[in-house]
Amino acid sequence: MGVTNRGAALGWDTPMAVLCVTLAAACGGSEGSGPGSGGSDAGMDAREEEGAADVARCTAPTALGPAGRSGEGVLTNHPTFTFAKTGGTLDITTAYFDMLTAPGFTSLAIWGDVKNGTQRQQCVPQGERFDIGTQALVAVVDGPAYELEGSIVSVVCIDPGATAVFRSSENNVDPTLLDAPITISYSFYTIPPSVPNRRHPDDPQVLTAAVSQGESGWSLRGQMKAGPNEINTLETRIYIRDSNGLLYKLFRAFPGDLHTIPARSVFDFETEANAAEFCGYELFNLFIDGPEPPTMDGGSSDAFDAPPGD
Repeated sequence: MGVTNRGAALGWDTPMAVLCVTLAAACGGSEGSGPGSGGSDAGMDAREEEGAADVARCTAPTALGPAGRSGEGVLTNHPTFTFAKTGGTLDITTAYFDMLTAPGFTSLAIWGDVKNGTQRQQCVPQGERFDIGTQALVAVVDGPAYELEGSIVSVVCIDPGATAVFRSSENNVDPTLLDAPITISYSFYTIPPSVPNRRHPDDPQVLTAAVSQGESGWSLRGQMKAGPNEINTLETRIYIRDSNGLLYKLFRAFPGDLHTIPARSVFDFETEANAAEFCGYELFNLFIDGPEPPTMDGGSSDAFDAPPGD
């Protein structure tokens, strides 16, 4: 089970990178049982294989339509596109492009997987901004939580051979941008720590998780178990994967309503409903170590405290 978190120490924050979508120009340089639910380093290394197997077992009809491989081997709904890595350490392995058009408005969203093909652990720093080419997008990377010594928040790290998720969006783009084969130039810059960081011990463990149908659609429901210490401000991010293998939507859940999660407690989580059935997903958590600061009235902030009686 992965976690993406805000790394405050060293000025690290929610990881970001730049994805440039251009017709000709290239990017310049600058300095998680189900997929996404592995609880160990070995589990994270196997996430890509587990995800592929999970999708292979999926009997749900595709909600996105067909996908194919680009010349570079990227699984995408636009296999005629060219994917050019212009720098950095991470490789795009899947990419889904979704263009929303309405009178006087367009919005482009991109979802996908990135892989660490190096021989060292790569940790993703605060995003750097690049203004390159005719259309630049800032991409956010979500991945498993690792412990950053001296910090109460974790940092996203990707072990050799492991994967993470990226997403990006931009409004008011050229509505014809995806109409013809184009070059996707990208750079994901990371920092390899001198001593590899360890998986965060307080990352809640997924005990059970299943996709089930309700009145409004399909949701992921399950239970988690907290680690050996209290945490607060828990946000669970679930990226759902279509049966064609592509990620295409993000759902957020707040199991403790952002309050303190007691150590070793077991609690439920549930996403909002998706209209279409899905089988695969990637799950990451964001949280802060320790109890939530006292409320204004000095009362408890425990997420599972019983409400006061009448």
